[in-house]
Amino acid sequence: MLKKLGLKQPYTYRFSGGETSALALRAVLAFAPQDIDTMFAVKNWLLIRREKEGWQNTKTTALVLRALMEDEIISKNSTSTDFKLLTNLTEGGFESFEFNQQNLYAPERKLKLKSNIPQTLHLEK
Repeated sequence: MLKKLGLKQPYTYRFSGGETSALALRAVLAFAPQDIDTMFAVKNWLLIRREKEGWQNTKTTALVLRALMEDEIISKNSTSTDFKLLTNLTEGGFESFEFNQQNLYAPERKLKLKSNIPQTLHLEK
């Protein structure tokens, strides 16, 4: 087959960084689901490296989405996403945020800060 294709060595495939990280996330979910810090670090790395239409290629995108869906299914059974973010700014420094099942997958929201905010900002969940 190699002669017919004009190849000198067999085709080898190496996992991309995104695929490896997706596999790592699945491994942590399977063997150490209590390790929240590692899961957060891997998910954060994956999301930072997301391109406009997904990850590097279709296979990588599929593996990453599968790992993130597994994480979502597991976390949905163990944690609640219903909470409100409050601030110590009483005069409308920025609006409070509510997180619940309805806006779990909503687009990112930006904080609307005034120019005269205090040096220390207290956030309370």
